[in-house]
Amino acid sequence: MKKYILLAVMTLIWLPAISCSCGTARNFIKATQKADIIALVKIKEYQDFFTLTGAGPEPINQPQSVQVEVVQVLKGKEERKEVKIYGDDGALCRPYIDVFKKDQFYVIGLYKGDSEAGEDYAVSICGEFWLEYDQKLKTVKGRIEENRQKPKVLRLNNLQTLLTKV
Repeated sequence: MKKYILLAVMTLIWLPAISCSCGTARNFIKATQKADIIALVKIKEYQDFFTLTGAGPEPINQPQSVQVEVVQVLKGKEERKEVKIYGDDGALCRPYIDVFKKDQFYVIGLYKGDSEAGEDYAVSICGEFWLEYDQKLKTVKGRIEENRQKPKVLRLNNLQTLLTKV
């Protein structure tokens, strides 16, 4: 009986530890190869809030999604000018959506989410799925091609050329 209880306790401890096992962190080009779209977006408005507990002394009102303006589609097809992107709800392999700062620009690889409405997207955290975009210089910054930790800066049109080769 003690063995079964110990096994049950160990299973309950072990399962959450493997629920978000990404393996090797991939660079942007590799991580987004199977993305439904890769787009330059502007972060507009956080939506769909939930209460996150255990992250500090007080519960946090955490956004689970964000409305974005689609500035340019670099790969894939999306006709809408605005789309919704879902992040983590505390139990998914996604970033908390507030990692994307309001009014900032990013190039993001997006997937049709399994748990979202048919037209919504999700972003993964298992690799480099987004790059910072500098609107003035028209450059992106992040781990684009290499697996080294130092971010690289690349002009947006050069990134688009790389994306057409994969």
